[in-house]
Amino acid sequence: MHKTTLLGIFITLIMLGAPSTTSANEKDRLYKLYGDAPKGSKLRPIEATSYIPFNKEYSQLSERQKKIYRADFQGLQPDQIPPFPEGGVNQIYEPLIQGHARIGGGGELLLFADIDEEGVAQKVTVYKSPTEELAELATTVVFNLKFHPATCAGEPCAMEFPFLFDVPHRNRELKSLNKEDFGKGDIDTAYSK
Repeated sequence: MHKTTLLGIFITLIMLGAPSTTSANEKDRLYKLYGDAPKGSKLRPIEATSYIPFNKEYSQLSERQKKIYRADFQGLQPDQIPPFPEGGVNQIYEPLIQGHARIGGGGELLLFADIDEEGVAQKVTVYKSPTEELAELATTVVFNLKFHPATCAGEPCAMEFPFLFDVPHRNRELKSLNKEDFGKGDIDTAYSK
């Protein structure tokens, strides 16, 4: 066959809706949290990405999204549900993004929190952080969050909650970490959702 005949068959199949090798149902949607556009720009920076929606409760996630979330919990049994922030994971991301705009830096933030049967963080351990200030902020945020507690065989139980955030690199220089000096660095813009 000639190339033009093959091209014609290919175009016809596409127009008729022939199934492709990967359907839309097989792909995982990537959710994004956008920041505010810097002054003079209409481009909003992407602050965080996730394969689960930022603003949904665990019970509102699809089965696929639950499976993605559960993959972060090693040794989780089928009858166990991991702890989940009330109001969604944006309850963690949003204050960290706002604080990051003031603090600056970039890199991985990795922490583990021990969540008790009441959905309260009892211990937070930060294993990796771009800055000490962001580690302190993350610890404060998690200690002040209310979680839906984990369940084991239908009963509330204590479980560890892992959190990994690939913090985008930002150049911020603060005069100090005093509240009145926040945002008074070299760059006059702050990012939020």
